[in-house]
Amino acid sequence: MFMRGAGGGPYNSALSGIEMALWDLAGKALGLPVYRLMGGRVRDKVAVYFDIGEPKRAAEVVKSTGVRAIKDGAGAVITANNPTIGLDPGKDWNFTLTARQIDAVAANVATMREALGPDIGLAMDFSTRFDTESAIQIAKALEPYHLMWIEEPIPSDNVDAMAKVRNHSRVPIACGENVYTRFGFRQFLEKQAVSIIQPDMAKTGGLWETRKIASMAEVYHIPIAPHGVASPLGQTAYAQVCATVPNFLILEWGHLLRNKELNSLMRNLPEYEDGYVRVSEAPGIGIELNDDAIRERLLPGYKTL
Repeated sequence: MFMRGAGGGPYNSALSGIEMALWDLAGKALGLPVYRLMGGRVRDKVAVYFDIGEPKRAAEVVKSTGVRAIKDGAGAVITANNPTIGLDPGKDWNFTLTARQIDAVAANVATMREALGPDIGLAMDFSTRFDTESAIQIAKALEPYHLMWIEEPIPSDNVDAMAKVRNHSRVPIACGENVYTRFGFRQFLEKQAVSIIQPDMAKTGGLWETRKIASMAEVYHIPIAPHGVASPLGQTAYAQVCATVPNFLILEWGHLLRNKELNSLMRNLPEYEDGYVRVSEAPGIGIELNDDAIRERLLPGYKTL
């Protein structure tokens, strides 16, 4: 059904969307939530984290929502100061970092940790920006801040290089949003190249494929923290899978903070409270479209079925 290995991303995304729709249709036809079709759940609520890059706002969101983990991205810090303290002023990716740049990243993380306090999980996403040796140096510099993980310090197209970073780091290393299907994850697990895997269910082959990937990771005692940059519909589907996974860690969850326009197009969005999303008992994925809201936004000449 899908392309094997690291390639075939656009095709896998299309097939993943079709696969999710079929799970939803099957659940609605049988009157059962997706998690029941997958054999049952091991938890009734799913831990989630938010993506926020500004310390003051992150602290405010933690206070107002009760979320227990935040992910920050330090790419902007590097690119902003690269023209003045970097080796290659016009560069955006594959950085060989200077000592000042490493210090700047560490200072950014220190500010975020101070704003959040010691009880809130903090992860850093570096979006594949570094070369291997710089990634190792960054990981060492960030050890004092007790991070949940460093995400994609280098591209995920070289498993041995990622394993080298992990083997030299006391901070957990995570990747997976750009790895496709269980065949792509195989080497990362066999070589234990990462501490945490982050399959994106909208790209990796769909809900069932991700469930298979999670089972593979469980054998290696590696948790999953799925990449969740998706619509409320997609994230709710991901939560159905996460409810069934023993080695689940936490799910990326953004639609409480953005996508308000999308939220209005749907009914029965899952309940959120204090850092957790309660898994829906409604049939299928658990969401229905708001037909009235959709009609209001149709372009002239279009109509709903």
